[in-house]
Amino acid sequence: MKLGLNWRHELHETNPAIVKEMDAMISGLAGWSSAEHNEDGSHKDMTAETVDVSGAHDIGGHANMHGGVAMAGALRVDLTEDVAEFSPAGIDAAYFVKVVPSGTRTMSGIQDGPRLTPRAGRKLWLKNASTTDDLVLAHEDSAAREVYRFDLPDGLDLTISPTRSVNLYYDAEAARWTTH
Repeated sequence: MKLGLNWRHELHETNPAIVKEMDAMISGLAGWSSAEHNEDGSHKDMTAETVDVSGAHDIGGHANMHGGVAMAGALRVDLTEDVAEFSPAGIDAAYFVKVVPSGTRTMSGIQDGPRLTPRAGRKLWLKNASTTDDLVLAHEDSAAREVYRFDLPDGLDLTISPTRSVNLYYDAEAARWTTH
């Protein structure tokens, strides 16, 4: 829990609005969890008729259809070709990006919206939302400007398999996106 609180404090310093949204989401999830789980964490007997979504939270002003949770800062992008500097509209406000590659696609860097340099300490959760195709993050690929490149473990490209994700961090000292 302490690690989680440290992370929350760090994030609050850079973007208090995201912390507020996450707190609301966690509160809503805790309420749903207690309504659907026993004290030991096992599921209560539920049917479609016994699940109540009337208390579902709408987070960030997005539509909350069918009891789902929608968050501001979440983005979905179809990737139909390799990209040197990934910069879809809205990425500068996103902290969760679902990328759906059609075929194996390579990303050489991430431009953080209109910023010339991504924010120091910026965190971005990148998910390969495809069920069949890989997403490859290219290590130090010259197709991207230096400030947007990836510095990846062991100096190797990182393949994100279908349905898997990676947490990225912008290291301002190294001027690179990294996983470590």
